[in-house]
Amino acid sequence: MTSYTLTDDDRGRYIGIEITPTTQTGTPNVGTALHLYDISTASGGGSDSDNVAPGPVVNQNLKVAIFVDGTSINLINGSTPIELGKTYVAKLYSDENKNGKFDAGTDADVTANYDFRWVLSGSSQQLGTSGGIVNSSFDNNNLVIPATNEDARTNLNGPARDGKEALTIPTNGDGVQGYKLHIIYKHK
Repeated sequence: MTSYTLTDDDRGRYIGIEITPTTQTGTPNVGTALHLYDISTASGGGSDSDNVAPGPVVNQNLKVAIFVDGTSINLINGSTPIELGKTYVAKLYSDENKNGKFDAGTDADVTANYDFRWVLSGSSQQLGTSGGIVNSSFDNNNLVIPATNEDARTNLNGPARDGKEALTIPTNGDGVQGYKLHIIYKHK
């Protein structure tokens, strides 16, 4: 095979090659196979100076949705405020019919293929406190917003990591109101 066309089935896979030198004459006429397991990085056998993007083949239909548990309304880009006492669910999916919403039975839920972290972005409504990345105990899990702002401060605050500032809801009564929910994610 001298060429290969990427298809939807290649999503999430790394591009690699195997070259087996073969001649029509000689003994032996088949040499030792050369394996390049990931041509996107030098450590995988490729080059960091080529134009092959690092990582696996990108799913061009990948979308993210955030729901209140038990509902189907995507809160991303909406105006619904974060509510105390609610559980939020993140879903990464392949939007196969390209309609911009998750359709069970049509779209593929690919959440299990990704690591994700919750982020409260923007600022709090009361004091304008900047948001940040949520405590790591919620990584790859539903985000449970406690019933009180004090419990939210205790349970959600966490250190800076993954290029995001620390979440530091202060002790003065400021809370989660005003922030927007989103996630950062990467393929496993």
